[in-house]
Amino acid sequence: MLKILFFFLFFLEVSATDTCEIHDIFDKSIKSVSCLKGQMLFGYYQFESEKSQFEYEFNKKFDVYLLKLFKNEKLNFLEKFCINDDDLRIKEITNLNKNENPKFTTKIIVSCRFK
Repeated sequence: MLKILFFFLFFLEVSATDTCEIHDIFDKSIKSVSCLKGQMLFGYYQFESEKSQFEYEFNKKFDVYLLKLFKNEKLNFLEKFCINDDDLRIKEITNLNKNENPKFTTKIIVSCRFK
């Protein structure tokens, strides 16, 4: 049993290149991305706000809730780069800034398969 575990730990190739990233998903100047079809794509966008609670709208086509504040931008990104399947996820993480400024920082993370 120990030999099998040793084999899996040391001889199977692990590759971190199975993903690609876009760090500003709302950048309209993005024309092409060096991702392979079907590769996992992670897209990010970060913004500051006075509020920590946001309104959402459900999108039936992609079966996800979209932040109303950036609904059109997210839809454009999803339609341009993402395959509409079970791997499509959108997450928003909101944190209070640690400095004296009362603003909140929200990071939007989109994960999907690249078209």
